[in-house]
Amino acid sequence: MRFRIPKTFRVAGVEHTVALVEHLVGNDGLKGSFCAFTRSAQIERTLPPSEAWRTFWHEALHAGDDLLKMGLTDDNVERLAIVICELLEQLEVEP
Repeated sequence: MRFRIPKTFRVAGVEHTVALVEHLVGNDGLKGSFCAFTRSAQIERTLPPSEAWRTFWHEALHAGDDLLKMGLTDDNVERLAIVICELLEQLEVEP
């Protein structure tokens, strides 16, 4: 399966941007980050493709959680990202 991280995505009708970065600011082992104020996600450029794809979904779920006030923990977000990626792979959906 080929993975392509989009430059933008929409959640609840709100557009968000995505940037692949060399190093996350203040990175303490994080693979990605989401900023609700700027409606943007950053993902480490050096991640293997499947890990970058899962990280994209993780950050997109944070965006949805912020807008829809679902109250998800980071652990919940990561588990949902894993499920989404596994389902897309089974369905052979290519981004």
